[in-house]
Amino acid sequence: MVIWDEGHNDRSGCCLPHIDGGRVPFFVISRRTRGAPRMVRPVTTYSLLAGLEGGFRLRRLGLAALVRPLPL
Repeated sequence: MVIWDEGHNDRSGCCLPHIDGGRVPFFVISRRTRGAPRMVRPVTTYSLLAGLEGGFRLRRLGLAALVRPLPL
């Protein structure tokens, strides 16, 4: 997984109150990924964290507990 957190400070790619962000590139490179899926709803890096925590069966911490996890 490769993600850049260099978005502009606006609300164009964010889904949590009082958290600014922007649209940033995110790549998953794996033999297990399907085609070229695109995210159709705004997510944050907290969604990625929540997905990883769920995949490892860990308790979701902080703001990751407030968002819908990415399906990993």
